[in-house]
Amino acid sequence: MENLLYTLLVLFFFACTTPKKALQKGKYKQAFRLAERQIKKGKNVDQNINILRVSGDKIIQDEIRRNQKLLQSDDVKDWIKVRKSYYKTLNTIGKANLTTDGAISDIYDKLCVPKYDLDEKIASVFFYEGNRLLNNFDAHGNKIDAQNAYFQYDDCIKNGGKTFFQDLDNLKEEARQLGIVYYKSHGLYHNWSLFLQPIPRDADFIADCIVDVDLGFIHTDISESSNTQSYTSQIQVDTRIETDTSGNTTSFPIYETISCTVETTTVNITKSQSVDIDVVDQTGQCSISSDYYTQAVEGSYEIISFDGNEDAVPDGISEKSAPAFFESGLEDDLRTAVMESF
Repeated sequence: MENLLYTLLVLFFFACTTPKKALQKGKYKQAFRLAERQIKKGKNVDQNINILRVSGDKIIQDEIRRNQKLLQSDDVKDWIKVRKSYYKTLNTIGKANLTTDGAISDIYDKLCVPKYDLDEKIASVFFYEGNRLLNNFDAHGNKIDAQNAYFQYDDCIKNGGKTFFQDLDNLKEEARQLGIVYYKSHGLYHNWSLFLQPIPRDADFIADCIVDVDLGFIHTDISESSNTQSYTSQIQVDTRIETDTSGNTTSFPIYETISCTVETTTVNITKSQSVDIDVVDQTGQCSISSDYYTQAVEGSYEIISFDGNEDAVPDGISEKSAPAFFESGLEDDLRTAVMESF
């Protein structure tokens, strides 16, 4: 009941509030929404366009004023927050501008221009930081600088940098190529990522890393647990015929109780193998570390056996033996897991 009363009061309030009244009270967002709504209905179009202009201008002034502190920050993340806020307000005003066939374009531009400048300011941070890092690489040859330059150029692109800077894709690719760490292994180590690759066969330079992998013997651990369940049932084995004194015969079934014990054994198998990765850093640029760990996979199956008359066992239960090649399958899974762990 209280919710209904509140809803009615809100509807009554909006029904009694006009765009002009909202504007006079300084409720600019409300005035803007109401004026746009009235224009869509074709009511007092010229007057409501003027209200859109006045309230829209006030909304933009407030938007810029509210974000001054964040814009003075040295953290680009704060500028991105401002840009999101600008975009939200521009979206609201832009929709109304379409509704009025561009009648408030100049109002829209009052925020569109600062947002454009802010876009350039944000993109410039990432662009020039990428250039600085790439220059550092040229000066010192540290691949980590080239890698970080790649991500700065990538952030520049994500933040609209192509609007303001040329050759971003080429700079990003150049940074990626310069940042690649190359390794050489003896056939077992296979790892490939953005900045980690095997050295090309025809390379005229040495690998940053020499990787040697030693695998231990496969260890097998087997554990079992069992439980038993007894079942009984009665089956008809014969029929007894009785004749009364009047010569009437009656048949009586003769039952026999049968039983069966079902034993279920769960077999858990774990296959494990030690992995010893020995890495030699040849250039001071190697990003791979030596490591030692154990990789394991596990699986289980059930063995079901009957002791007694199987006719006593409910439908759906049947004898089951160990699956063929179960352990060899686990070992295949272990080899795959070891290779994927590098």
